[in-house]
Amino acid sequence: MQSLTTALNELGSVQKSDGLNSAVNALRKIPDIIDSLDDSKLSRFATQMNKVAASIHPLATEMQKSIQWIFGVPHPYSKDNIK
Repeated sequence: MQSLTTALNELGSVQKSDGLNSAVNALRKIPDIIDSLDDSKLSRFATQMNKVAASIHPLATEMQKSIQWIFGVPHPYSKDNIK
């Protein structure tokens, strides 16, 4: 990761682009972020995300049913409804 950051730093000095500089700055922060991650924090976060996913699953299922129903309703101008 460090070699990628170094290579992009050199590229950033050649091409003065705001987007590229932002990407290089974000990449510089990655080693610090990785060092600050803690397995227990990640485990707790994963557990919370699984709980969120489980709690919104019924909503997603109902939304899918509603969308299927909407697309199943004949359109008033479809050739099947013109008599």
